[in-house]
Amino acid sequence: MSFTELDIFLSFNILILSVVALILIWISYTDIRFRIIKNEASLLIVGLFAISSIAKILVGVSTFEALVVPVTVAAIVFAIMLGLFALNYLGGGDAKFISAFALIASQSYIIDFILYMAVAGGAVAAVTLLLNKFSNVTQQPASIITDTQKVRPEMVGDLYLASVASGPDGNFKKNIRSYDSPSSDKPIQLKAPYGVAITLSGFWVIIQQLGQLNGG
Repeated sequence: MSFTELDIFLSFNILILSVVALILIWISYTDIRFRIIKNEASLLIVGLFAISSIAKILVGVSTFEALVVPVTVAAIVFAIMLGLFALNYLGGGDAKFISAFALIASQSYIIDFILYMAVAGGAVAAVTLLLNKFSNVTQQPASIITDTQKVRPEMVGDLYLASVASGPDGNFKKNIRSYDSPSSDKPIQLKAPYGVAITLSGFWVIIQQLGQLNGG
């Protein structure tokens, strides 16, 4: 690879990582504001990985290293996340985005990514518990979805993930909530926005990869 080709390749990868960073900021916002990580964010990460992998293969990186290894890592992570989702320890949006981001982290950073995410997630959960403890705001209690008319478009992915996790005979509706129930005086129990933890850990991965690109 000539100096010019190397320079273009490095600039392209920096651009990819910059877009990934923006997506990480986006999921934090949507998770804090709406308690949801949109499917579009996960799809964008997958798309960026595909573009990056093609670019790597074109400049001489082996298909095994550029494509097979990260996809295998992501598949393993997805299996783990699916299990956590089935046990109701993790939301569907979180599980899908973590699995997608595993493509970016690959084998070099995936273990550290998950460990740092777990630590940051603990901090996010602690802050959320404090907010719940001192919150006096009331909410409408969530009710079980009983018909397809209550299913909003953004919930389709989570419904599918829940059906996979619960098996062909499982009852997954218990984990899917709607927000049109009668009013209640129950205080709001905020769901921890683990997208923040994913973002913080994801930024660590990006910083490490940028350092690697710059020869650090």
